[in-house]
Amino acid sequence: MTDVLRIDYVLPDAQSVAKGRRRRAPVPSLTMALLMAQTPKQINGAPVEASVHVESMMGAYDVSKRRPDILGLSFLTTGAPRAYQILREARDCRAHSGGKIKTLVGGIHPSSLPQEALQCTETVVCGETPPELQHEVLTWLAGQGNGDIEPRVFRLGEMQRHDVLVRPCPDFSWMRPKDYMVPQVVQTSVGCPYNCSFCTATRVYGSTMRPVAYDLLERDVVALGPGLVAIVDDNFLARRPYDHARKVCDILGRHGRTWVAELTARDLHRDEELIPLFARSGCMGVYIGIENVRVKLAKGLYPEQYKELIARCHEHGLLVLGAFVFGVDENEDEGIYEETVAFGERIALDFAQFSVNTPEPGSADFETAARAGIITDWNWEHYDGTYPVRLFKNISAEKMHEGIGNAYRWFYSMGSIRRRLTPIGSWRHLRAWPYNLYLGGTVRLWKRRRNFAQYQAKSQDQPSPAVASMFAQ
Repeated sequence: MTDVLRIDYVLPDAQSVAKGRRRRAPVPSLTMALLMAQTPKQINGAPVEASVHVESMMGAYDVSKRRPDILGLSFLTTGAPRAYQILREARDCRAHSGGKIKTLVGGIHPSSLPQEALQCTETVVCGETPPELQHEVLTWLAGQGNGDIEPRVFRLGEMQRHDVLVRPCPDFSWMRPKDYMVPQVVQTSVGCPYNCSFCTATRVYGSTMRPVAYDLLERDVVALGPGLVAIVDDNFLARRPYDHARKVCDILGRHGRTWVAELTARDLHRDEELIPLFARSGCMGVYIGIENVRVKLAKGLYPEQYKELIARCHEHGLLVLGAFVFGVDENEDEGIYEETVAFGERIALDFAQFSVNTPEPGSADFETAARAGIITDWNWEHYDGTYPVRLFKNISAEKMHEGIGNAYRWFYSMGSIRRRLTPIGSWRHLRAWPYNLYLGGTVRLWKRRRNFAQYQAKSQDQPSPAVASMFAQ
């Protein structure tokens, strides 16, 4: 009888492992669901048994107990140190079949820094992974012997990208809905035309918006569980005249789904038919990137246009979360925090997200900052957008660390909530108040736990040799 080939897909999370407790995530990983769905039933004649382990939900992954034949990890930059720890542990273990545990990694971080990842694994998959590429990688890796494996990087060629995505229905059988704030997710397209210097989406998925085949998208929507649906596209309104968004709204509306999406404010502002269409099709809210109150980015709006746009959203019952980034403008000073919160109140944002301009590996900003020598912290665990990992012209690291905490505390204070969400006269207000009160308590606790001295003690002032070699003169 042929032995079963065991494959474990792991989503590492250092924070949960370090603190010894699980934490509720916003949405489940679509990457894990697609990897499961795309895993072949047999590889080289052996039946396949695949499973998912998400550390933030399931606790620390123990490779010595699991002993898979193939161990695959997908991770963002913050998950890199924990991923490399798991990979090193795998080197000292044997698979359940007695052979070597073969490893591979994918995701934004190893796609951006494959040289670093290859220090701990034999295989790196860069960029998107359609079914045919995943099958190729797994078949090649399973066919390797128990000796040393020549490191290999797999990439999907530009000419191999499909204009329309054809793939199996994501497999969320491993997911417990209660572990997530919004447990139902769907991806309707990939790609973004804006190529922002701080983002990796265009580099990974290309500048052309490529939709999921609409019959398959409808299949995915039907397969979802009950409750709110999060659209996790790179940019839901990536291409005019927005026919794609209209088709997706038709599908969601016909199936009675309530949904939220991330999109670009400029695109939403361009077409006055979109907001009423969204509302009719079940949209509950939108996430828009405002980024900076002093500088208008190429994809942004002027201040009064934001106010007008948000008023129109509110008129149709849509909640709005505005995202701001401190440090985008080199001329910013310490007054930027109060100014940003005041702006959020003036335009009546329902929710706000604040982050520090972080040179994420894979972005143009990362290469610029690394070559300019302004990155001060190379501890990847700090690259979550809440730490000052680079120098800023007019704001010290300590003030930036303090400022983002203050911005959250001020925005979700009772006074700010009253100014933004009164008088209570609509379903929008009734929906927004409880979440704002909850977030107010959460951010106060989060700010009390933040300690600049502890952050400094864990920072790393030098990159790994593999990363340093990328920028050697």
